[in-house]
Amino acid sequence: MATIRADRQSGLTLVELMIASFLGLIVLLYAGGIYGDISQGFQTRSQAVMNQQDVTLLAGTIGHAVRSGSSYRIYVVPNRGAPADSGNGLAIYDVNGLRTGLMEWNASRSTLVDSLGNPVSGCVLSAIQFKQDAACARMVDFSYTMDNGAGSPVSLQSSASLRN
Repeated sequence: MATIRADRQSGLTLVELMIASFLGLIVLLYAGGIYGDISQGFQTRSQAVMNQQDVTLLAGTIGHAVRSGSSYRIYVVPNRGAPADSGNGLAIYDVNGLRTGLMEWNASRSTLVDSLGNPVSGCVLSAIQFKQDAACARMVDFSYTMDNGAGSPVSLQSSASLRN
């Protein structure tokens, strides 16, 4: 007479369970690496967009200040009283010769500040230079250097004209 065993169990063995866990761990580690790469790329691009906004704001602020004046004087900080052909300070004057604006390099804050010492924009600059345009005395050329967010310096140039 043959005996039939009814106590046979179904399921995974310990070895099968360990292999499945190991494969699941590898999939999770791979997915985590992809997420980290995507997150880092997003942060880098986000920083580049913020830098572009800061640069646009800085150029617009300088341009607006120059356009609102009737004359200007360029100087080298901290010698506000000594005009220069090029320098890191710019004073704007109205038609009556009264100073209406001041923008100058502040090395301790690494930015351009106004007459009250407030930052003109959120840009962290490594340098700024103002100079009179060679072709037109009513034009102010300005160039500045900033970090591109990836650790490399980027030099930008623009100009603005006094109002007529």
